[in-house]
Amino acid sequence: MIGPIIGALIALFVMLPASSPRADISKQVFEAICNDRAAVLKYLTERHGEAPVGVGILGNGAGVAELHTAPDGKSWTFTVTVPNGITCVLADGRPWEMIAPVRGRAS
Repeated sequence: MIGPIIGALIALFVMLPASSPRADISKQVFEAICNDRAAVLKYLTERHGEAPVGVGILGNGAGVAELHTAPDGKSWTFTVTVPNGITCVLADGRPWEMIAPVRGRAS
């Protein structure tokens, strides 16, 4: 499901006409949510003190999903990195609380 979301975001920003006043704003938004993985990780670390705490390969194998959290629980960010090294922020929020998995519960 995440693959189509990234595709839709990229298509939305690529298809905006260059002459549109919104094109400049949209380009800035796109660059803010998708960038080189190293740049995204640096931003999350420096700005929010976040680090990856969970990682998984997408069901269709099209990328890697990661959850980043601040140690104090004040913030979290969910990212997806595609094979070309571009990382997109799909969601973020405040606060975050880690919970222990419940044994015997179907996942």
